[in-house]
Amino acid sequence: MAAGKLPQSALSLKQFFIRKQVLSLYREILRALREVSNKDHRKELADWARSEFKKNKHEKDEVDIQKLLKQNEFLEQTIEELEQELQALLDRTKVKEIDARKLWQSINTSDVIDLGKKEREKRTK
Repeated sequence: MAAGKLPQSALSLKQFFIRKQVLSLYREILRALREVSNKDHRKELADWARSEFKKNKHEKDEVDIQKLLKQNEFLEQTIEELEQELQALLDRTKVKEIDARKLWQSINTSDVIDLGKKEREKRTK
């Protein structure tokens, strides 16, 4: 390689920042999963996140990568809104947080993930 020349496999500045954004998102997801109290659910969610990132690992189209990042932003916003709605519901009904947590732990995470995948597929068609 001649002095001052980058290898063809080197990332452009834009690609570098997008890659940094994706890796940051991945780490953020794994950190957030620490909050999942059910060990099996936590592992299942981590495996799902890992497989989704691996599935898109070789994506090179910057527009497609940006779309995936925007989808994540939408999901984060939706989750935040659901949390607010849930908190408001708990406040109105005077349900104890411990009881709500027990109920949440009984929900099958796989079903929630599958439902999310179906909804995403509907929107992309």
